[in-house]
Amino acid sequence: MGTDQKGDSLYFNYLNRGKKSIILDITTAEGTEILEKLIPFYDVICVGEEAGYMESLGLGYGKPDIIYASYSYYGETGSYKNKPVSSLTAQAKGVAMDMREPYKEVFTLRVFGELPFEKIAVLFGKTPNWARVTFYRAKKEIIEYMEGIENGKNQL
Repeated sequence: MGTDQKGDSLYFNYLNRGKKSIILDITTAEGTEILEKLIPFYDVICVGEEAGYMESLGLGYGKPDIIYASYSYYGETGSYKNKPVSSLTAQAKGVAMDMREPYKEVFTLRVFGELPFEKIAVLFGKTPNWARVTFYRAKKEIIEYMEGIENGKNQL
């Protein structure tokens, strides 16, 4: 996708515009120490790794005054809970790429582009309700596809 003038990924800039970020290797003592010093300054910690990852590093939930949100693409339970994945991996695996139109575009704009239903509706010349229904139908297709993987009907 290319880079900007500073050499940063355009995709990273697109997904993270208006956000502050820091890169830490939390598998090292130095990274863990920095993270532990930063935690008291935040109200919410969001972790997007496979189930149990932070706990395996000794960094799991443990502060009652902080909201700890842990999520993974495949959920916290089930046979795929420990499979690493990112939004790009999920798309590349066919979860969203094999969807028919307009589900694919609406789902991608909503999830990866973070667009509200009202803006998606304008892009398609439809109503916000159409965008909402189309998104939830796409989501249902993805859930059925993933359940088919668990049941051996579909493959990643």
